[in-house]
Amino acid sequence: MLSGGPQGITNGSPPGVDFSNLGPCDSEREPNDDRRDANQLAPARCGALSASDTIDYLTFSIKSTSSSLALKFAGDIRLRVEVRGASAIVINDDNDDTTLPFIKDEDYIVGVTAKKPMTSLTGWRVEVIEK
Repeated sequence: MLSGGPQGITNGSPPGVDFSNLGPCDSEREPNDDRRDANQLAPARCGALSASDTIDYLTFSIKSTSSSLALKFAGDIRLRVEVRGASAIVINDDNDDTTLPFIKDEDYIVGVTAKKPMTSLTGWRVEVIEK
């Protein structure tokens, strides 16, 4: 799990992938292959990438009452996290110890891509956790 802070599923699983043990998530809604069409990540989304759909975008903003932020994800994916005021971060593993930027009042954009070339669907699940 990746986290950041001041310091420091109706089961929408795609075909052939079962993330139900991770809790409920809303299924992605196409199109979300462009930043302008990013799906709201509140708190979790599930989806699938394919050879013709190689990137999905999600967006969220930190709540004004939050003091910490974490992203959890599952699937053979990587995340690229962007927010104005910070450098983009690429995350390859859910247990990566990279600290996420913690910037309130800005929209975060999360690009979801497969780690390796796809020959079939690559299922994914992403969850934002705020405390």
